Amino acid sequence: MSDFLKQFKPDREFPDERWSFTTSKPVLREFVSAFAVYDADFHKGRLEKTPYPLEPSGFSSRVEEDTVPVFIFDENPESTALRENAWNFLLRNQPAIEAKLSAKLIQIQENDLIQLSEELKDGGPYGDHWKMIQSQIPQAETRTDKFFKLVGIVLDASGLEDHAFVGFEFQTSWDKDHGLEIVMHKDRVLARAGMTELLSGYGSSIDGIKATQEFDLAPGDFRLN
Repeated sequence: MSDFLKQFKPDREFPDERWSFTTSKPVLREFVSAFAVYDADFHKGRLEKTPYPLEPSGFSSRVEEDTVPVFIFDENPESTALRENAWNFLLRNQPAIEAKLSAKLIQIQENDLIQLSEELKDGGPYGDHWKMIQSQIPQAETRTDKFFKLVGIVLDASGLEDHAFVGFEFQTSWDKDHGLEIVMHKDRVLARAGMTELLSGYGSSIDGIKATQEFDLAPGDFRLN
């Protein structure tokens, strides 16, 4: 077993299905998900003593953390080189990858706000909640660092050009039920989905990414052929 693979220990929630190690957060270290789509109880809740990172929502999403777990969904030694190459690429290119992720999050936030615009105009609990957010964060529309928290990084078993696909897993103020996954290959954004939906360890990740791109290829995303 390689030294890289030895870092991964059984996941405490699914010890037979996932393995992880925790390390310094390579990107988006100061990002948190401080707010939620209208939820009367969200800001009253207490922090979990041992929050599980791959939960789409939770009171811990409001807390800044400088570490993140890195996950794999199998221990296949044939995938080790792909994963290690992808991880080393991320560490060598942190500023470029952070810039790509930040741009994608801004794009997602703008799209989600457009979808919510009618509810916001109508007032009521959603409109009032948004006014509360704006009172605390001027120009809230552009402050993605207050609406997305990186809580996991997934190194897939498949990839291209000797580099695995990488899933950046977020808790988000826009979708407490599904969270957010942004899949990248090296420094290219490929697709978005719910948390671990595309890089889940089940089936072909390439097929899932391509299928997602057929109906949701955003400007700037890299299309797989």
